[in-house]
Amino acid sequence: MKRPHNRIVLGGAMVGAIHDRWEGMPEIDIVAIGYGELLLESLGEWLHSGFQVLRPPATGRIVEKKWSRFLFSGVPLTKDLDFLQRPDWSLASRIHQRPFQMIYYESVRGCPYRCSFCNYPYLFDDKKFRYKSAERMAADWQHYVSTMGVEYITCLDSLFTMPRQRLHAFCKILIEREIRVKWICYARADDLADEETVALMKAAGAHQVQIGIESGDPQLLRNMNKQCSVEANSRAIRNCRRHGLTTVVSLIVGFPGETEQSLARTYDFLQANPPDFYFLAIFSTRIAGVPILEPEMKRRFGLRVMDNLHSMAPYWRHDTMSCAEAGEHVRKLDQRLMLNRVALNAVLFYAGMLSYQFELRDPLLYFQQRVSSKPMLRKLFDLANRWVDHRMTRDMSDVFDDPLEVANHAESRPSPLG
Repeated sequence: MKRPHNRIVLGGAMVGAIHDRWEGMPEIDIVAIGYGELLLESLGEWLHSGFQVLRPPATGRIVEKKWSRFLFSGVPLTKDLDFLQRPDWSLASRIHQRPFQMIYYESVRGCPYRCSFCNYPYLFDDKKFRYKSAERMAADWQHYVSTMGVEYITCLDSLFTMPRQRLHAFCKILIEREIRVKWICYARADDLADEETVALMKAAGAHQVQIGIESGDPQLLRNMNKQCSVEANSRAIRNCRRHGLTTVVSLIVGFPGETEQSLARTYDFLQANPPDFYFLAIFSTRIAGVPILEPEMKRRFGLRVMDNLHSMAPYWRHDTMSCAEAGEHVRKLDQRLMLNRVALNAVLFYAGMLSYQFELRDPLLYFQQRVSSKPMLRKLFDLANRWVDHRMTRDMSDVFDDPLEVANHAESRPSPLG
């Protein structure tokens, strides 16, 4: 990539999460951190000066490190994001020479919550929760619908449903102005636990909501600092079902404190409150800077981490589970959900989720059950999984304990669940 006539600038949200622990690379000239919109003028001036003059924005700074220069945007002077220009999706249409039926939209940055596993509140080198106004959002969406014929808008926000007052105002504007577009968003369950909110979202064109349920165990939710209850999760799913909103829930398996008993409670929760789709994810320590990796939290749960020889995701172990065990639990929970026709695996049906209708639920669940129960497929998956588990156990035993203890430590250690 690097040539005498060009320069390399590395940016993106993840850079903001690692800049304090990284010196850059010889191949990278500038590491751009924060709000890209605030950095464009500085980078443009640098380009036009023949890469000789680099000045930070008025709110920013430059830090010289071993290998690269780190250019910081600073943060906006106002709490709102209405100063950001509307992304011009017509440019993408011209470049790709086709219309875009679905586009992506961002209306918030940051997050007011501090879930123990999440780094979103700390991205953009900014710890404040900032958002666009309902009026600005509606104007943007009306532009996309009227000028480009957009039919779907996927909201990239960590929490599109907050603040709730903004959400209600936005939905009412969409309804009053007859801005007809279907939209998809991430939402907290406690917002969707309010039935009036769900009904208003549906009337305004909401099509699908993705909810971070994470676990059906109350203690696990407390360990995660979710500040959301199992009861709120239940009401959210039921409200969405009642008003015809497709639900996609995400769950984390293996978070510190996880046991076979807590996983059983998660399954029982899903069976009693079946969503349309589910994602299962193994707890990961790949992203530095999240609360669960703070020294105090690691001591509390006996969490230990080691580099993975085969991927970017480190191996981990805590007082009640290891990553090897978590992988096996994910497979078992996934198989159980499919065989018992509880919900649809979002990975398997990802390509068709936009066109999903509730009337298709039972036939799709039956199809999923039949596929997952095929003996040959199960044997192939079992062989692959055994190979992965063997490799993980071998690697972990080099750093943690003996292989037998690594594979069985959850049974021999006390549970912090009490």
